[in-house]
Amino acid sequence: MKRIFLLAAFIASVMTISAQETYKYVIIPTTAPEIGKGIDPYGVCSSLQKALSAKSIVCMFEGPDRPTNYCDGLNAEIVKENSLLKNKVSITLKDCMNRVVWTGVGSGMSKEYRPGYAEAIEDALKDLNEMPAVKFDQPQSTTSPAPVAKAEVVAAPVVAENAVTEDYTPQNIYYDDTYLVDYVSSPNGDRKLIVLNSNSLGYDKMQEIAILTPSDLTGIYTVKFVQPNGDEWSGVANESGSELKISIKSGDEKKVITLHKQ
Repeated sequence: MKRIFLLAAFIASVMTISAQETYKYVIIPTTAPEIGKGIDPYGVCSSLQKALSAKSIVCMFEGPDRPTNYCDGLNAEIVKENSLLKNKVSITLKDCMNRVVWTGVGSGMSKEYRPGYAEAIEDALKDLNEMPAVKFDQPQSTTSPAPVAKAEVVAAPVVAENAVTEDYTPQNIYYDDTYLVDYVSSPNGDRKLIVLNSNSLGYDKMQEIAILTPSDLTGIYTVKFVQPNGDEWSGVANESGSELKISIKSGDEKKVITLHKQ
């Protein structure tokens, strides 16, 4: 009888631990065709990143290559829902087998698209306070599929100084888990970074956040990088193939940002 009791307790313990296992991160799309054209239409993708980060949920933007632990994460989908007077969206989280794990629907009170969609996304996530528990059996192998072939690297397009407006169209997107930027050339030969997910990072609007000035060495730049609070950090950048690695500092604080071409 004692053995049976201990065995039952062990099984219950294992089941409890299994039930508490959660997914590790959320992959956020950079487009939402049903809402608008181009990258981050009306800021919905960056609004989703901001809302999830506020809940301490690890998230990253989608890229051409899948992480090796792809099945530990969830893929987010942002879909526009029919509504006459409000901006309404549904947020769906799917696992690596395209099975729905969680979904929520929300509405925004603002009539303008950008703030209205941001409100709708926050409303849709109101019941999601932590990463969902693993709902289905996971594939035993988490090896990522063969990487998607990257497009040939071309020179950064030239953008006029006054080009950053609400209808700005990105031309040369780079990203990491935090930043989503357009990497372009200025008419004077400098390179610059225009932040696309400005709201989620604390910037007031989509704007130029870094100037990269070419040095005498190929692919090496000096950098001036503006933080959301207006502080200017300085450093260097190294462009190699489809990767841009930026090392900046201010006083004793240092930061390394590694961006990859979309």
